[in-house]
Amino acid sequence: MRTHKKIEVPQSVIDIKDIFKDNGHELFLVGGAVRDSLLNLKIKDFDLATDAEPERIKSMLKDKYSFIEIGESFGVVFVLAGEDQYEIATFREE
Repeated sequence: MRTHKKIEVPQSVIDIKDIFKDNGHELFLVGGAVRDSLLNLKIKDFDLATDAEPERIKSMLKDKYSFIEIGESFGVVFVLAGEDQYEIATFREE
């Protein structure tokens, strides 16, 4: 079954998506935000998934955002956008 639902996201998520797109990378909203939206619950956090490796993620975002230095060995970058924090994970096959 396929469903279409518009999910309102913070402007910073849109800005990050645009940076990824401008640099030839994919970026998808995943996890709890999608689940909560489908269940009509308040979204608590926004997790993202990409084809970019952690070093590339940081390289693309370093001029506008800061990072929490945990998770990179697992392919995850924690991005700080003002009061918001986003977990951006590199696609994996497991």
